[in-house]
Amino acid sequence: MLLVTVLVVGVAGASPESSFRQLDAEAEKVLVEALELGAEVAGLEASAAVSSRHLLEVVVSLAPDPQVRIEAVRLQLDGEIARDHRYSDKERDALKRGGAHPLFRGELPAGRHRLVATLFARVPRQADFQRQVSLDFVSGGGPRVVELRLAPGPAAENGKPRNPPEFTLKEWK
Repeated sequence: MLLVTVLVVGVAGASPESSFRQLDAEAEKVLVEALELGAEVAGLEASAAVSSRHLLEVVVSLAPDPQVRIEAVRLQLDGEIARDHRYSDKERDALKRGGAHPLFRGELPAGRHRLVATLFARVPRQADFQRQVSLDFVSGGGPRVVELRLAPGPAAENGKPRNPPEFTLKEWK
């Protein structure tokens, strides 16, 4: 009601025909703004409704090892590729300095799920090093944080070269 009063006062000095056109234009503008605000509110409500009970976060970390060069990680959820990430030099440096890369964050439907992570890396004497780890779990019991960690393999004996690096999956509870 206040809006109509403001619009009528604003065009009181104009001719009746132009006043109605101006009122129509102003009303249409207000309607468009109201629709935009409604869409924004609906988006905010939807994001607030995301249940942390079904949230999955996956991070990648790297133990310092000058012998290993991480190239990429592929993450599959229930047989579908959820994330495929190729690392840049800058990201590799951050991981070597102790950083963690947030690879995936998403809400899962309640029920059983299978997470499969594939690591692609370069190590001495093996141009293409690849390892895969998996985790079966049921979502709905609270948020899950899973760490994919690349670490040096155990030291070899008798002066032999170091064993291949280890790619492990750890669920933080």
